[in-house]
Amino acid sequence: ESNLSRIWVHMLLTSSCTVLTAPLDIVLYPFLDYNLYKAVHCLVNTVLHFAVALPLITTTRCAYGRDRFNGFSDIEQALMCAPDWKPGFLVVTAGIRAFGKLVDNWLNIVLVVVEHNVGRVTVVCAQTATVGEVWAGVETLFEAKDRPLKLVGMSEALLAVTDGSS
Repeated sequence: ESNLSRIWVHMLLTSSCTVLTAPLDIVLYPFLDYNLYKAVHCLVNTVLHFAVALPLITTTRCAYGRDRFNGFSDIEQALMCAPDWKPGFLVVTAGIRAFGKLVDNWLNIVLVVVEHNVGRVTVVCAQTATVGEVWAGVETLFEAKDRPLKLVGMSEALLAVTDGSS
């Protein structure tokens, strides 16, 4: 629902003043991209984790490890009193990745908006090829016809067809 309101605000601003349509498309795009929210979410959680959660978890785990009744060795006690940095750095990594995707998506939109306003459109997304169409057209590209072809995921939006050697 909140994304829908941002879309309506964008449409209201761009339809009332067409001179500002391109700059508003460029400026408002990050607010429509999910990756901005994920990057902010990760930034806030990183600060909270390193400032609040990490010291609290470490002191609680250390107190538990130093309790005589648990019977931990000196090495185990030392390890339990060391902070666990991995969860915090996983959140940092996710935030950096989301910010990178946001910048990448934003630069793609800037290119499309500029090309559209200059009158030189190079990005045409009328129809996307299906996996079946790609699969049917790729069989002739491989030299060894006796090997079975497999579909391999390269990224979230990229698939590759391989015969295992090429």
